[in-house]
Amino acid sequence: SLKTWFNEDDFEESTPINCYHRKALWLLTESRLSLLPDSCRNEFETCLKSKSEYFDFNNECWNDKDRNQLGLCIRNPPWSLDWFLKLIFKDSIQQEISPSDVSVDEKEEKTFRPSPVANESISIRMGLLIGQLRQCISYAKWKDILINHQNMDILKKIWSFIQDTMKTLMKDIKENEINFTLCEFLKADENETHIKELSNSFDQQAWSTTIEKFNKFKKWEAILQQLLSMKYLEEVPSDLELLHEFLKDPKNFYLSKAELQFGNELKLLECFQDEFQAMIAREKNQAFRIKWNNCKAQFQNWKCLQMNVQPNRSNLTLDLKNQLSHFVEKTAKKTIRRIMTAWRHVANTESRIQAQPSKLIKDYLQNTYFFSEELNFFPHQLFTWDYCITGYSFVVLCYENLETKDINSAPTATIDFMEVFEHANSQWQKGAKSSEQWETKFNTLWELHVTWQKFKQGIETIRKHHRAKDKITNDEKWEILQEKFDMSKQLIEDNANMSIEDAIRNYNWCVEYFGDIKECVHIFDLIVNNEQKIQTIASNE
Repeated sequence: SLKTWFNEDDFEESTPINCYHRKALWLLTESRLSLLPDSCRNEFETCLKSKSEYFDFNNECWNDKDRNQLGLCIRNPPWSLDWFLKLIFKDSIQQEISPSDVSVDEKEEKTFRPSPVANESISIRMGLLIGQLRQCISYAKWKDILINHQNMDILKKIWSFIQDTMKTLMKDIKENEINFTLCEFLKADENETHIKELSNSFDQQAWSTTIEKFNKFKKWEAILQQLLSMKYLEEVPSDLELLHEFLKDPKNFYLSKAELQFGNELKLLECFQDEFQAMIAREKNQAFRIKWNNCKAQFQNWKCLQMNVQPNRSNLTLDLKNQLSHFVEKTAKKTIRRIMTAWRHVANTESRIQAQPSKLIKDYLQNTYFFSEELNFFPHQLFTWDYCITGYSFVVLCYENLETKDINSAPTATIDFMEVFEHANSQWQKGAKSSEQWETKFNTLWELHVTWQKFKQGIETIRKHHRAKDKITNDEKWEILQEKFDMSKQLIEDNANMSIEDAIRNYNWCVEYFGDIKECVHIFDLIVNNEQKIQTIASNE
């Protein structure tokens, strides 16, 4: 009868099928099993072993109530429950990580990707550690039983395994031997929380330092991807190409080595963080996007901007004027322009002119924006921030007297795009000062312009393929519509002396003669996108 009862699929109405551990706990509780004859107890053990696959500690049937009940059984057993616990934790402990016998050539640290041997070694070692950590996390709900019943060999062994694994993890973190894959694992789901709960040796400070590095890489990966997807950048700036390529697959690279390898790129990105965030925040701001595209297209023709700071001015000495003239004469115009952008940026954002007037300008340009050989002819001795404004103005004057044929027609480096941002932001802020109503009207005009454009494209597609196209002439209304369309285009491209109110009145005129064409935009889209199909239809009308 015991065997029949135990092998039945159900136990209680609230108990799912195959939760056999609850039948075992019911018999073990209150020493019920001790009341049975020895033959029944032996049969009970046989029944348990026959259903051992349903006793695994990871079985979803195990809940907190069951675990508490098991704890009571362990504390007051009728006999040793070691054999029963081995059914629950059967084959649950993996091998410990063995030290890698693969040495990594120090020279490999100079490249942005480790050698195949080093890569494989890191991958194997971190893979083993992740496997062990995953196993440890699976014990998280069993923590109280593991701690409170160290007298049971199997529980003591598991708890020792957990602590040994945690020590290995903390050792790797403190010795900067943790890779991106391991960080991804620890940050996923509730893994980090479980690790902290299980570890007796968790060093929060060391972990915070490590995860800060990881988050920095992830942050810039996301920002670069946003700038590309938003079409601010057609391609990655030349000085960030290696970093961007690395971020596509950083899995087996140690965080510490990545930070060392790409330290300059990360610092440069941090310098321009506010600008990048402003660009992303203005994604849907058509006025700014148009300014950005126009400034980027006209990059070659822009002159150096003036500084927006008003510190005490120190007049240049004759010697400094000669040094700055020599710098402009000997340095490529493209390089001068980049240095001037960095010069403006550090002065505007850091207020270093007032805070540290005795510091050399060259030091900041070199250490913050990582110019090196570009500053070979830049004055250094005695050229401090006291001379920031007068020195900058002097270089601008010298620069404007030079031809700029050797400047790239398009921005390529990060600092170039920051100059584009300066010009676009300056123009946008001037326009935005009028009021929020101006912005609303501009966005309205943009939507209307897109509508007009689709309307015109749809009409021209039909006219192009109509069988009587030779007889179609542009009447006065069509000519006026074309004129209105061109006016709105000029205004949006910032090439027209016309108010937005006038442009919107143009649209109202179109509505009067053609109806509200916004309601038919989807039809125009179908016509333009299916020109080949519409050719047959249009020619038969």
